[in-house]
Amino acid sequence: EKRKKKELINKVHLNILITSSSKKVPLIMSCISAAKKINKDIKIISGDINKNSISKYVSNSFWKMPITKDMNFQLILEGCLKRNIKLIIPTRDQELLFWSKYKNKFKKNGINVSISPIKTIKICNDKYLFSKFGEKNNLPLINSSLQINEINNRYYVVKERYGSGSNLISLKLSKKNAIEYAKKIKSPIYQPFINGKEISVDAWFDKKSKLIGLSLRERFIVKSGESQITKTFRNNIIERKIKKVFSHFKFCGPVVFQAIVVKNNVHIIECNPRFGGATTASINIGLDIFYWTIAESLGISSDEFKFLRNNIESTQIRVPQDIYRYDNNI
Repeated sequence: EKRKKKELINKVHLNILITSSSKKVPLIMSCISAAKKINKDIKIISGDINKNSISKYVSNSFWKMPITKDMNFQLILEGCLKRNIKLIIPTRDQELLFWSKYKNKFKKNGINVSISPIKTIKICNDKYLFSKFGEKNNLPLINSSLQINEINNRYYVVKERYGSGSNLISLKLSKKNAIEYAKKIKSPIYQPFINGKEISVDAWFDKKSKLIGLSLRERFIVKSGESQITKTFRNNIIERKIKKVFSHFKFCGPVVFQAIVVKNNVHIIECNPRFGGATTASINIGLDIFYWTIAESLGISSDEFKFLRNNIESTQIRVPQDIYRYDNNI
């Protein structure tokens, strides 16, 4: 039966769309590598609203996409069908609600979207709701408030309430400076500043929300919210605590937690239910999330997936890299 399934997969003409591809070259290259393990004829299409996106030079083809808004749903669907896209991998916080909202409509047209349910997306995209969800379920999610007086701490963090707050975040502020900085942000929230080890948790869940694997990594240097130097590590106590938190959410596909750890006490800052910029560090030690995503979309049961973690830890150093092409197509 497995042999027949493999033969069937080898005959599938599958195109994969990576949305908001921008300059996410390592992510695209990792997806290409995973696809080749399944079927060398699988094509990776990078999609972005910017026609000059750098990703167009590393993927098999490029699609200048419409903005992911309700009014463009039909246009995007038709564009996917025209390009024979069978799997969509979203990568940007601001588009997750769109893809989750229309996930079933894409499915009816033979297109899988690697995305969690809309209820989960709404909680994770709103840091205030995320904090209140943790409070309600007695989870170690960092306290967030719309009013600074509701938090009693020496230093504060001020950030944007919705989506990724990395571009509008200020750390270790006095109460006075926090109030002033908040005036520069559209929808500010306040959090206590906690001094500890900054970590990310990469994880992948199957379509039934079963956790297949997770990987911890410490973030040593962070720029614009993305890890520039990050190293994988193991800690059974932290992993157990993270798994307990995971059990209260309904996730599907990729997830990234950001957290601060102080003596094995975990303070979860936020959740990004998508592939992260430095998730490739976890892929490098065996968390084969692109392979699992593609394989599951082709009908392979997640019962066949196993997280075979490397015993040697991996340090990822993200640096710009030159790419040369010798043709007349640019």
